[in-house]
Amino acid sequence: MARNTVSNIEEQAKFIELRGRGMSFQKISEEMGVSKPTLIKWNGELLEQVKEAQYMEFENLVEQYGLFRKKRFEIYCKALNSALNEFQSRAEKGELKEVPTDKLLNLVEQLEKRVEKDTSRELLSVRVKDNFHFGEEYLELG
Repeated sequence: MARNTVSNIEEQAKFIELRGRGMSFQKISEEMGVSKPTLIKWNGELLEQVKEAQYMEFENLVEQYGLFRKKRFEIYCKALNSALNEFQSRAEKGELKEVPTDKLLNLVEQLEKRVEKDTSRELLSVRVKDNFHFGEEYLELG
């Protein structure tokens, strides 16, 4: 029977944290100085907490990616706006013959494609049977 000492509880909490980050039993054993058989035993006893820690780690990664994607999208939109304004300014001043317009136009096209790609992703996909149809009770009559 495992001792329920403060030290043991702290070690198990550290184990849960490290497993949640995806570390192997070998790496955790080396870092904590606890045998692999003990870690495997703890994994069985603390499986729900380990799964929760892994889920939270995954959620953090998803959130970070989402924030990164949002920031990237903002930058693309600002760059596209700037490139379009520059292109318009050059066109209005008649400077298109002096400046490599193809490069500016290429940038505009690339940014437009990237913005389109980032805004065209499905948010939710629902599969229905081929013979599925909406009945009148689902239609809104205005």
